[in-house]
Amino acid sequence: MKYDPRKCGALCTQCPLQGSPVVPPEGPPDSPWVFVGEAPGPSEIKFGRPFIGPSGVKLEEMLEKHGWKRKQVYITNAVLCRPEVPITVMSGAQRFNSKNYMQWLHAENKVQKKLGRPQLRSPFECCAPRLLNELEQHEEAALAAGYPNGAVVQPLGNFAAMTILDWKSPTGIMKIRGSVYGLQLRDEEPSE
Repeated sequence: MKYDPRKCGALCTQCPLQGSPVVPPEGPPDSPWVFVGEAPGPSEIKFGRPFIGPSGVKLEEMLEKHGWKRKQVYITNAVLCRPEVPITVMSGAQRFNSKNYMQWLHAENKVQKKLGRPQLRSPFECCAPRLLNELEQHEEAALAAGYPNGAVVQPLGNFAAMTILDWKSPTGIMKIRGSVYGLQLRDEEPSE
């Protein structure tokens, strides 16, 4: 059965990345350990699996170091499609950097606003309801399995942390490194 992020709450029809290839999450739907990246890279798009490129190699090394196997944890991204700055604006690998994409989107929305046109929504905002629904499922499963503190959710990158923790600025993951936060699962649709 093909994965449909809309069934999990993603606002794909409102996303500027709609129509792009989707890289679905992977792992047990009841795993108490969840790793959340920012967005798929080129290897992930090519093979349709999260974290199989260089970052995935590092993740698997870290899991093995702690006695875990990849098949025991749930792996997903804050955005399931790859953000891409239009080639007319930027070329090379930097087109696919989430920070560059969000800067382009912000500039594009300034132009749209001046022209009286609707502004584009952030892909992170559009995918957040899906991600939060998935995290809630893992939280409930972990509590039911006897984990008193619920699921352990590890953001892997600024935009992943920003989406999970509802930050407005993507510059602070190093500031929270090693910190523990309770999940603040939101069930309302993100504002525009």
